[in-house]
Formats: sequence, structure tokens, C-alpha cells
Amino acid sequence: MRLPGFGGKDKERADDEGKKHPGHQAVLRHLAEKEKDDPLIRPQVAGGIVFDLYVRILGTDGGRVRIEDLIGALASIGGHLCLLAVMSQLKLKGMTPQQIGMIDVLGKDGHHYFFGDEPNRLLLESSTSLLSLVLGAAHSHGAPVTLEMVHEVMKRTADRVGSEEFGQPEIPEPHRLAMSPFDWVRHGRNRMLEALDLYDVPPLVAPSAAGFAIQRAIDEGRSVLDPLMAARIVIECAVPMAKVDPARFD
Repeated sequence: MRLPGFGGKDKERADDEGKKHPGHQAVLRHLAEKEKDDPLIRPQVAGGIVFDLYVRILGTDGGRVRIEDLIGALASIGGHLCLLAVMSQLKLKGMTPQQIGMIDVLGKDGHHYFFGDEPNRLLLESSTSLLSLVLGAAHSHGAPVTLEMVHEVMKRTADRVGSEEFGQPEIPEPHRLAMSPFDWVRHGRNRMLEALDLYDVPPLVAPSAAGFAIQRAIDEGRSVLDPLMAARIVIECAVPMAKVDPARFD
């Protein structure tokens, strides 16, 4: 499979439709008005934009998209956004992760990994967290998802910090991804950040936008990918990427 095109015409098109365009300014004003009554409208709209963007990015010349890779890319970057949001807020406040109870683990690979309640809240522990939205979508299609699926991957992730196995999804062969979660983040995060910035999505809301994008992928791809397997791919990709120091991708 060819590597996804994270640059090129799609980026040029996004650049052309910048925030200063009168039509886009009207959209932003509409969102600002609507979210007074519907706080989720901005991440929902942004999630739809992100979904369409990554369908174009990952599409073959014939326009087809491998659903596993679409979900894997969105999940990997979405998990990364959970920690990125927290670290960005700490930087603005002049605080360290330790000051809010986070644990900084230096792996034997020389990289930093972070664990704590704040990124976990964006990843799992709120009704609009990334994994809550994903598990809800899978459950709505009859998938027997459980929190134990998440906890098992969280434990495995903690056990493998700094090892070669860290961040390597345990996914059956027919559903293996074209790239690792690390590579999805490395090559694709800037495109998602640009799209979210275009719609003024706050960093702490960004993981929810990714969750809504994955919800749509699960909904539209359910005829070719079992929603239970889709949820498993998301968990396997998002959980470890929510622990990796964002500076590793700078």
C-alpha cells in the first residue's frame, strides 16, 4: 500500500479556504451562535470536516479508503491530542505536569511518557471523551464493547513503556495497519491540527472532534469492518499515543 498523501492538493485547498475567507467567517459566526444552545456543535462539525479530510488523504486513485487505516490514523492522532491539549494548557499556565499530579516516566529508550488523570479525562473519563464517543458508536451497532477492553490495553501500555513493543497494536493480521500509531501521528497530526484550528476548536475539545470523526467512520464503514474490531483498533492506537511526550513529534 502506498504511503498516504499528507501534503499536496488537499493542503493547498485547505490553505486557500483560510479563516479570512468571508464565507468561512460566516460559518464561524454561525457556530458561535449555535453553540450557546448546543455546546457540542463545534466539535461535531469539526469532526465531520476531519473525517472528510482524511478520507481524501488516505484515498487511493480510485477514491477507495481502507477503513482500518482511516480509523487507525484518526485514533492515533486523537490519542495524541489528549496529552497535547493538557501539555499546552500547562505551558500557558507556567505549570509542570507534576503540579497537577501527572507522572513523568523516562523509558529505557530515552523518551518521556506521561500518565495522569487529566489526559485520561480527555481520553476516556468523560461523556464526550475520545473513547466514550467511540465505544458508544460501536455499542449502538450491537458491538459488545466493555471498559475492560480499555483497561487491558492501558495496563499493557504501562508495562511496555520504553520497550520496542510499546505502541505496537495487537490487531489480527487481516486488519493490520499500513503504518504504526507513531507514524500516523508523525505524518498526520499537523493536518488535523490545521483543520481544527480552522474551526476554532479549543485544544481541550480537540479529542472530542477526533471522536466524532471516528464515530462517522464506524457508522459508514460498519458493512466492511465489524464495529467491535473498529473499537479495538481505536483503543490499541489511542491509548499508547495519549502517553507519549508530544515533544517527540516536534
